[in-house]
Amino acid sequence: MHIVIDALSSVSGGAESYLRNCLPRLYDLFLASKGEHKFTILAFKEQTHLFPLVPKSACFLIEKKRISGFKLALWQRFSLRRIVKDLAADVLFTPYQVGRPYPGVKRVVMFRNMDPFTFHKYKYGAFLVFRKTILKWESIFSMKHADRVIAVSEYVKNFAEKELKIDSNKVFTIHHGRDLRFCPEADLEKDSQILNEFGISTPFIFTCGLLWPYRRCEDVIRAFDGAINLDNNCHLVICGTGFKPYVRFIEKCISQSKRKNNIRMLGNVSVEAMQVFFRKCKICVIATEVEACPNIAIEALSSGSAIISADNQPLTEIFANSVGYFSSRNTKELAIMMNNVFNDPQEISNLKCRALKRASAFSWDQCAIRTYSALVNWQI
Repeated sequence: MHIVIDALSSVSGGAESYLRNCLPRLYDLFLASKGEHKFTILAFKEQTHLFPLVPKSACFLIEKKRISGFKLALWQRFSLRRIVKDLAADVLFTPYQVGRPYPGVKRVVMFRNMDPFTFHKYKYGAFLVFRKTILKWESIFSMKHADRVIAVSEYVKNFAEKELKIDSNKVFTIHHGRDLRFCPEADLEKDSQILNEFGISTPFIFTCGLLWPYRRCEDVIRAFDGAINLDNNCHLVICGTGFKPYVRFIEKCISQSKRKNNIRMLGNVSVEAMQVFFRKCKICVIATEVEACPNIAIEALSSGSAIISADNQPLTEIFANSVGYFSSRNTKELAIMMNNVFNDPQEISNLKCRALKRASAFSWDQCAIRTYSALVNWQI
């Protein structure tokens, strides 16, 4: 059986993390099948840095410059069918929820983006509303016509079955794994050097992720303002970029904050810097309202962060009892939790231990094994 993995649509940070961590493990599993199953990655040439351990002989590389959005969808509509036919694919797996069916080819897609189904809760311009609406209906069409759907959380699986009426017999839950580069152990001197490069030398509260309205970064800023018992030298560190109008809104929130001099908005930073921020922060706050299986949540667990989280799904599924929860959008409650946790070394220690224990539930090895099974076992 020849399985082709279409990586062309993997453009977000989370999608790239999936390619980086899962594809080499999948390759090893296919290699171990000793010819029973063949494995090919379909990708743009400039994506190969994401899976350097996979030999080029196992890749079908598109030489043209990487494209995304409508341009990619249009190109795929006219070119992907021919490529799949030329490769004699038996199974086509797209680690995203949009993928057209092809005659004689089993189709597997991944439900990993809830934004197209929740964007109406937030303010966007006409073009983005149009784009997200198209993505919503394309996602529904793709999942209904797919032979299998890999859901990245139970929350997503339930949404697919109950809200989108996807056949429950073809939906499998496979969580993302734990990236072992995010860990509490570190070179103390190197960590200090990275913090100094960003001008961070005091206890700090950390929040991060793509800055879109669902991220609710403004709630963290307002709670930071209201947490009056924090150390005067405590900083709030924000990492990430995204929707420009929302980024400008967050910048305005910071400028209006009475603690604006203690808030650092760093934009995009390296993976290495993110590792340091997760393990060195005194508290990590995750306030997001719209996720499928958030990588930042698993990275925070893996780093042994003391986490305070909004009580939204799937955060409660991912974190279980390893974090302190506040009611979503309740900035007063979040401020109280910030105060209490920040000033309680024993609670910080407890949260860190619980985070590391919970992190062990997530494994890229298990993710790859279960994905392999979903791609090659069609008797069940």
